[in-house]
Amino acid sequence: MEKSKIVELTSVLSEHPLYQNLESLADLQFFMENHVYAVFDFMSLTKGIQNHFAPINTIWTPPKNPGLARFINEVILGEESDQLPDGRFMSHFEMYLDAMKNIKAN
Repeated sequence: MEKSKIVELTSVLSEHPLYQNLESLADLQFFMENHVYAVFDFMSLTKGIQNHFAPINTIWTPPKNPGLARFINEVILGEESDQLPDGRFMSHFEMYLDAMKNIKAN
């Protein structure tokens, strides 16, 4: 994707009406306490897709669609073990939970 398109999409995202509705810490806590389920669900769905297109079996067999298997495995790699600025690795779900702790969300 070209840089100008990324800048354009970032601008569209930053202007999403959701941000105008988050006016207080309590609003952010409420949002995160409810949105965390969507983050968990996304992880569950991606693992299901991975299992379908790049199944893990006791006896290895080549995937039916290597390009798609590569794509989903790369998505999972980032989602399950993204690198933090300090060099540690952590899933995006765990990062979200840490962010929730930082703002004292339940």
